[in-house]
Amino acid sequence: DASTSLDSGKNSKKTHTLGHYPNPSSVHSEITISDPLLIVKDIYIRDIGGRLVAQFDAGEMKIGEGVYEFNVTGLEDGIYLVSLMNGSAVVMNYKLVVRK
Repeated sequence: DASTSLDSGKNSKKTHTLGHYPNPSSVHSEITISDPLLIVKDIYIRDIGGRLVAQFDAGEMKIGEGVYEFNVTGLEDGIYLVSLMNGSAVVMNYKLVVRK
């Protein structure tokens, strides 16, 4: 399990923990966010060149409180940037490695 502490803003003292498992992934990826008040509407996956290769409605991917799961079988081996979005604002980013 990989986890990352993320600052919620330059004027905020609160940090949130993001867990993502498995990483590297071959079939699915699960994201766990420690703060249930953070609202995630979409999950964007971009390749290393910044091209959007997948987009998910977070509401459809939610499997529990602050837990999201999505399928990566359609992605080629490589490193991707996963962005958790709230409208046009990025809530959190992390790197995902896909290896089959």
